[in-house]
Amino acid sequence: MAAIHREITTKDDVPLSDLLLDAVAEIEIFNEAERPFRELMAQNVTERTFRVHTGDMTWEELAEGEHARTGRLDSTEMAFSVKKYGRSLGYSQEFIEDNTADIVRREFQELVDGALQKEHEVLFDIVRDGWADGTNLWFDPEDYGAYSFSDTHNHQFADTQELFGGAGAKTASGHIREANKEIRHHGKRPTIALMSSDMAGEFVDELAYGADYHIPEAEGLRETALPQTTMKVDGVNLLQTAWLTDNEVHVVAGEERPIYFHEARPVQLTQGENGGPVGDPGDLLGSYGSVRYGAAIADPLAGLSFVADDLA
Repeated sequence: MAAIHREITTKDDVPLSDLLLDAVAEIEIFNEAERPFRELMAQNVTERTFRVHTGDMTWEELAEGEHARTGRLDSTEMAFSVKKYGRSLGYSQEFIEDNTADIVRREFQELVDGALQKEHEVLFDIVRDGWADGTNLWFDPEDYGAYSFSDTHNHQFADTQELFGGAGAKTASGHIREANKEIRHHGKRPTIALMSSDMAGEFVDELAYGADYHIPEAEGLRETALPQTTMKVDGVNLLQTAWLTDNEVHVVAGEERPIYFHEARPVQLTQGENGGPVGDPGDLLGSYGSVRYGAAIADPLAGLSFVADDLA
């Protein structure tokens, strides 16, 4: 007599095949969803390399019959790495059989939420360490207007005095204006300022907006366009985030999309840590969620950081 194989089911009789369909649908939604925060500062690229173009193409006055000099453009190619991120679902036969489908699905939803949290963590780590820090850049910054720069140009300021070039307490909004100037010296327009909740409170206290104004959470944005009620200083939208602490602030020319994001493989369920994609219901047992991507700041002059340690 042939053996009878029973499909594993949850405590409320939902089979693994249904759970797999739910899992696949959840992943597809996640992979296709907009990333409002990422889209504020990053652009998706298909390669792990990027080019920085520098040179002098400034026009000059020509006398009658005089030939214009040829412009000069240099190109430097850089590469960044792709890493794999993942987490085990921890599904076992006993876990499936001892719990209802809602509890099993909740575990999977937490896994997907964790994937988004890891993406935010990676992006903030890139922002925190990516701006020009006064050591040798891999290119010579272009001159702009009345300003010229060297490859030791710095966009990371340890405190209020370093940002302003002198002692004395300054207002929170004054810090943004000073940072704004540093970025505009390169012909770029700052659009967003990322800060901790504590620092956001300093702006609320200083600017005393009405109740309709707020400082939204960067990682909690639901649409790319920032609401009109967002606090602004000199055209810079203020955003708070739990990924920053104390009075650390990052001001970014978001429209430059200075972060390059390369997704080698979107989120998927795999058979174990290094196995192939999950295809059969039974593969859910011991399965992993995993993704492969990399990110880098391609334009270290499109943002800066400071610590506002001396507030007026």
